Amino acid sequence: MQVWECLWVERRTERGHTRRVVEETPPGVDELNSCFIHIEYEGRPVLVVLLARDGSINRMGNGTVNPEIDDTWYIGKVEEPLFDQLMMAVPNDILEHAGAYDPADRRGIECKCMIVFGHEDGRATQFEISYGSESEGPPLELQTIIRRAVELTDPWWKAQPNEANLLRLGKPKPWRFGKPHRPT
Repeated sequence: MQVWECLWVERRTERGHTRRVVEETPPGVDELNSCFIHIEYEGRPVLVVLLARDGSINRMGNGTVNPEIDDTWYIGKVEEPLFDQLMMAVPNDILEHAGAYDPADRRGIECKCMIVFGHEDGRATQFEISYGSESEGPPLELQTIIRRAVELTDPWWKAQPNEANLLRLGKPKPWRFGKPHRPT
């Protein structure tokens, strides 16, 4: 596993919001090799997606707060160039706007969105947005990236063995993030 480093500088925006920004101008989208997306609602992860150039794929949830949704964290590898397809939705200049945004006008339940782009040289460029469920969410460009990541990983995620099918077949439950598996 690669460790990414990211250098941050805190700045205040014109509206008085706190914003952390990358200290140096990051390289372009063509130098990226992974994208990690993590969305929380009231401190609970509701969507986690990882796509990498080597075909690695991870997915948990669909971004909604629904107890009926499978919250198993699935990890795998695919042949399809899903990461490259995701990068087509990433504007070349978006990395210049990386940082942490914490708007003062949040309303509703606490939500967080984090998108981390891994670079070929081991560095990372991170977006971290805190917002309320009743206020403006992540910027439109980041929403587009999230929607595209979900769209690209949906067929793979839905094809994963779900708990009900495994129990019917007499196989152990899939591993759950934060919940230890105890064989029956």
